[in-house]
Amino acid sequence: EYMKYHSDIPPGDIRTPLASENLLECGATKWDVNFIKVDRNMLVELLYAASALDIPTLCLLAKARASTMMVGKSPEEISKDY
Repeated sequence: EYMKYHSDIPPGDIRTPLASENLLECGATKWDVNFIKVDRNMLVELLYAASALDIPTLCLLAKARASTMMVGKSPEEISKDY
């Protein structure tokens, strides 16, 4: 779905380091933000797929989403979650 959508429409340019927990404010498109609103297990699957298929824009989007999901959590909570 991601690749099909972005075959004609370029993905947003996500700026790092992330300036906000809101990915729209960091340069992601509204479509990308809605696409990446998935549960943790699906997010991990997307990270693996993006890495294995060498899709850097999806990889960055998924990493950005993962980092926003970790905000405010302790290292122990993050280890338990992931």
